[in-house]
Amino acid sequence: MQSADLEALDDFIAQELLKLGHHNRNAIIEEIHGVRCMAVEETPVLLKVSLKAFQSKLDGMPATKKEVYLEILRLRQLHQQHDQLSEHHDQYQQYQQQQQQYFQSNQMIVEDTTMSIAHQQGSPATTQHPQRDLPVADGPPYSFVDDVDFRLRFLRCELFQVDKAVLRFINYLNLSYELFGAMALKRVVRISDMSKAELRFIRKGNYQILPYRDRAGRSVLVMLGGMDPKEDIMEWAKCYFYVRDAVTRDSVESQRRGVVFVGDVSATMNRDDSGRLLGISSFKYSAHTYAMTKKMIASVPSRIVAVHVCWPDIPGFRVFNLLNVLAKNASSSDYAMRVRVQVGKQTEMRYKLRGYGIPIHLLPLTETGVIKVKYFKEWLRVRKELEEASEGDFAADDNTLDRVVVCPYLADVVFRQGTPSMNNPGNVIFRDTMIAHLEDHHNQHRYLEGHQQQPVQIEIFSNWLIETTVNTKGGRFLEWDKNLNIWVKMVDHQKIKNKVAIAYRDTSKRFLKRQKAARVVQQAAAQESSNGLEVVG
Repeated sequence: MQSADLEALDDFIAQELLKLGHHNRNAIIEEIHGVRCMAVEETPVLLKVSLKAFQSKLDGMPATKKEVYLEILRLRQLHQQHDQLSEHHDQYQQYQQQQQQYFQSNQMIVEDTTMSIAHQQGSPATTQHPQRDLPVADGPPYSFVDDVDFRLRFLRCELFQVDKAVLRFINYLNLSYELFGAMALKRVVRISDMSKAELRFIRKGNYQILPYRDRAGRSVLVMLGGMDPKEDIMEWAKCYFYVRDAVTRDSVESQRRGVVFVGDVSATMNRDDSGRLLGISSFKYSAHTYAMTKKMIASVPSRIVAVHVCWPDIPGFRVFNLLNVLAKNASSSDYAMRVRVQVGKQTEMRYKLRGYGIPIHLLPLTETGVIKVKYFKEWLRVRKELEEASEGDFAADDNTLDRVVVCPYLADVVFRQGTPSMNNPGNVIFRDTMIAHLEDHHNQHRYLEGHQQQPVQIEIFSNWLIETTVNTKGGRFLEWDKNLNIWVKMVDHQKIKNKVAIAYRDTSKRFLKRQKAARVVQQAAAQESSNGLEVVG
């Protein structure tokens, strides 16, 4: 890539930086690097005041800008009327049954008495209130737009700036209705709402969520192409909307800390038989693609805290394509400031991403450009089961689904064999805590060569470690469910203690082994130094 191109890119981002104040610029830069979180500290007073202001701002918005929202309210009113009529019908049927039972017990003629009572009530005896004659509307007797948790997603996304949150709320309803039709008036989008063609597209894995968070506790959303002009715009738009929305839908942690976006353009490029990049296959997005992407950015309540775009440095590449994307897609200077472009070979770009705390070993793209979809397909399956369970359409044998954790939190400790689990941020903190404890005891000369701690000591420390992880750091202990292929929260305290004790025992052995090796090296160095002094003497 030419230096003039990089200077043009730097100038573009610098102009966007100047649109913000000094404090906001520094806060955004620090958040991009994962050393700061701009999330607002939430208090009961803040939530109450913000939700009240949210409703007030929503009520004051012109009707022409919130037509979808008003239609949802109209459906809610129909549901309420339906419920009232149903309740009245049930009460009337119960009253008739009680009267019939009474007169039958007194051996009276039911038909005549019923006629008389019906006449006194001002209704003919033949009056019927069948359920099917009532106005029926699909969906719950309340609207999802009234849900507090749903509205808080938009407030958290906009850092509790009510005006921006309400605007995003309306944009979200409008876009979901544009993509999914009347279904979007009843509830949030589910994976089951997609057609077979859309399911085939989403299973390609162009849009994925990594199974672990970055070092700052943010979820990582990866885009590997998928917006090619030859693709149906409604197909990729629905799939991208769903994944981008689902990444924070059920996680307050992700709503507050935000999402890191990683886009790798190499997935859209031509390659030779060996997998070597040849050039860009198709990167000229249509005007409809730009417009749809901009709607996504302005509507979906997933706060994007950093955008990393990876561009392979190959002949024939021109940066004006990227500038065009930024200029047409960036809905605000805040968003444009969060863009970081990584240029170079794939290995170079991966190392640059690792500098921002992104778990590069989990990126679902091979060196030959093949998209890995094993974990993502499991994620889709679990998402479907969770959504069905929330609607009462799925019944599990136990409460396992209630304990499902799609993406571990920053302080969560996971138990599963393999390198990814060891690199989980919560496991790193957990392991460092154990090592610090061992070093403290070693410095106090409590560890001698070949010495092993007593079971009582291990149990005391394990209990303290569990208490610190759960109550002090707010973490959880998770294990891998082989049937669901997903993380589940551990609830058996004794099982947790056993897992922690085993982890501590293994860490202690490795620690003592390293200490022994270090002593051997020190002794050898001391002996060599002593021998040198003797020779000199």
